[in-house]
Amino acid sequence: MQRLARFFVESNNTQAMELFAHYKQIYSLLLKHLPPSTANIFAQPIVVEGNGQKIVEWWTSLQGQPRRVFEEQDEYKIAKTVINQRLRDIERLWYSLSEQSYISDEESNFLKQLVEIGKWKVNQIYLINNEPVITGWGMLKHISPPVTPKEKITITPAPVIKKRVVKKKVVTKKVTSKKRLLLPFGFKKRCLLIPFLFLFGYIWFYIGAPLCIKPPSQINNNTNVVFLFDTSGSMDDRIENGDESILNISKQKANQLIDKLAPLIDIGFVEFSSEARRYGFFKFFQREKLKEKISHLSSNGGTNFDAGLKLALNDFSQDSNGLVLVFSDGDGGDICHYDQEIAERLPKLKVTAFDLGQDREKTFCQNNPNMQIISVKDEKVLDNSLNTLSSSFQCKCDILDKFNLN
Repeated sequence: MQRLARFFVESNNTQAMELFAHYKQIYSLLLKHLPPSTANIFAQPIVVEGNGQKIVEWWTSLQGQPRRVFEEQDEYKIAKTVINQRLRDIERLWYSLSEQSYISDEESNFLKQLVEIGKWKVNQIYLINNEPVITGWGMLKHISPPVTPKEKITITPAPVIKKRVVKKKVVTKKVTSKKRLLLPFGFKKRCLLIPFLFLFGYIWFYIGAPLCIKPPSQINNNTNVVFLFDTSGSMDDRIENGDESILNISKQKANQLIDKLAPLIDIGFVEFSSEARRYGFFKFFQREKLKEKISHLSSNGGTNFDAGLKLALNDFSQDSNGLVLVFSDGDGGDICHYDQEIAERLPKLKVTAFDLGQDREKTFCQNNPNMQIISVKDEKVLDNSLNTLSSSFQCKCDILDKFNLN
């Protein structure tokens, strides 16, 4: 944790003080349903007494050098765009959970206030590793813009022009009983609807049904998956009885796994060789872009496993769940060297490392049963392991459950 700023707060600002007192409750709710990057846009307020006045200190769990940005800077506009996008995610979450009564009225009110506060002019914005953090939220009062008086408009009625009324002869047509029984369109036109009905059914069962979403209480809490790719020069080697390089096999299997993961899961992506690079999280509608980036990976350089693992772990907070999948040839580093540290810092995180090209038995780390090393001698072993892992991250929603018919 690091402190970003300090502000004096008025004692009569009861709305702000109530929000500050329930920050941890709000943060845990956001972290349960949204990525950590979204939950961390609001800095944590801590109220302290100083010289007879109340002071609010603003803290964040993000690591890195904080830098404040101002309205006249281009970075401020970019940060505001990111903040507005994440506020829309929070607003959609509030609406969905409130409509389905999965949260209490108090929690619903807190989320609503948080969204409204984020839409006002914020006090300060800091950037930490290009991630925006808002300080001073909730301390500004929302003032509606003044209403300018409108000029009085006098309406002069138009002159009334008398028209000559011409009586028209009303012709009544006799309607036969046969015409009364006809529908708005004929039998042939109704038959043309049949192919469209079949098309609608195909779209629902093959596209709509796999995307159906269960209530949050029935969704696996492992909502984030991070791929950690070794792109060092040794990844250009071949596995036994294989025509493809270790890196190419890793890319193919990772892209196949992406298609099997449930839509609510955000997928992170980190690569390492001599240096490490983080690509951030990709949502469901960005998965094709993610697979394209993975396909363009190439092997070169040394193996800095420590830097890659550190970037991958930074995407998770202490209370978050998730899975880190390591694709490596086993020459860069052993994840079990970090089992004690990860068990204390991220007790709910699972880490699985695939040592491609190795011929050893499956190993669980001694100090952390959530961490394991799987040696992969051929592609069949890799396929079986990935299918087992992906089964707990797939959308298991059922159409009967969706409509409560069972």
